[in-house]
Amino acid sequence: MSFDPLTVKIIGLTGPLSSGCSTIAGYLTESHDYRLIRLSDFLRESFDSGYPASGSELQKRGNEWRRDRGLDVLATIAIQKFAAETGPPLLVIDGIRNQGEVAYLRSYPQFYLVAVDAPFHVRLERERTKGHAITDLEFRELDQRDSGVNEEAYGQHVSWCTDLADFQILNNESWENHLDIKEAFLDKVELFLRLVNDRGVKRPTLHEAGMHHAYSASLLSPCLKRRVGAVVVRRVEKPSGNYEELVLAVGFNRPPIGERSCQERWGKCFRDKMTEEKEGRMDQYIRRLKPNVGEGELREIHKLMASKQLDYCRSLHAEESAILQVAQLGGVSLDGTTLYTTTFPCLLCAKKIVQAGIRKVVYNEPYPVKEASEVLEKQCELIRFEGVKSVAYFRLFGKNISF
Repeated sequence: MSFDPLTVKIIGLTGPLSSGCSTIAGYLTESHDYRLIRLSDFLRESFDSGYPASGSELQKRGNEWRRDRGLDVLATIAIQKFAAETGPPLLVIDGIRNQGEVAYLRSYPQFYLVAVDAPFHVRLERERTKGHAITDLEFRELDQRDSGVNEEAYGQHVSWCTDLADFQILNNESWENHLDIKEAFLDKVELFLRLVNDRGVKRPTLHEAGMHHAYSASLLSPCLKRRVGAVVVRRVEKPSGNYEELVLAVGFNRPPIGERSCQERWGKCFRDKMTEEKEGRMDQYIRRLKPNVGEGELREIHKLMASKQLDYCRSLHAEESAILQVAQLGGVSLDGTTLYTTTFPCLLCAKKIVQAGIRKVVYNEPYPVKEASEVLEKQCELIRFEGVKSVAYFRLFGKNISF
């Protein structure tokens, strides 16, 4: 069959090391006739024949290619390779690690991005089970570079790619001698395929609907750094025995009522403005004490003396904004309710959540602060979101309508 960019179904896989992307790729090829292309294979082939390139060497080579040949270079090569072959119009691409690859593949109408994740300690154990002698520190360094910590735009940015995904799957448990766990994991893949092949074949789960509400709320935020949304719901049982969730409050990060946004006042984030002013004053003081200080030394001093930038944030956070909305309206208790939030709560919000009586927190973007986790875990059930993400909500749940 000739290559038709309008009808070819492309499933991209992204996720941190040993999260389970390769397992899904293998399943799609064996059980659903997808053809598999691993982006890392192009990088391996660029080394001398027989040379066993390490993970860090592959990362470095990928960064060089994206820097010199464009962020979408690997995805472009993958499509060219697929188009030159014959077979069913089904392609799975394993190893998407840069937002430029996602942007290029979005030009194909039937492209879907699946994010797979698992806890750090589970992934480390999987690496060791494969026979890789790797220390905790070595794996953490690889993992941070892979996620995009302090990386240039052409580097690997798995965290960004995960944020852009259409569907999220958690792979939190080891399958060793547990066939039922593996089957449950692959059932999630099957559920996603059903929606890809027949959009609207099922309705959203309560978690998918709740998280979509939260992401919709986040679009109201004027924040220049990160838009966050939160929704508080109460679960009620219907006469049929099923449950539904009633929305009690909606919040997003914003300045207090009566205050203009940072963009309107300064044309930049207040945190950045204050940091620049603070560093400017600090440079003057340091140069008085040490006239010959170099730029490199100044940067190191800034790192050592920097306070948390969040201290300068003018906004109410999405979670506290939702809680305060209930206080404004009055007459509603939050005891026993559920909070959906696009990002893991900070410590200040965690204390308010617990005090308000909220007993379940469903979050998507995992940036947990240890202290916040400790506060929440004592009183709340913490659930990492998985399923259809807001970016694909109407695309996968909307019915095909013939006119």
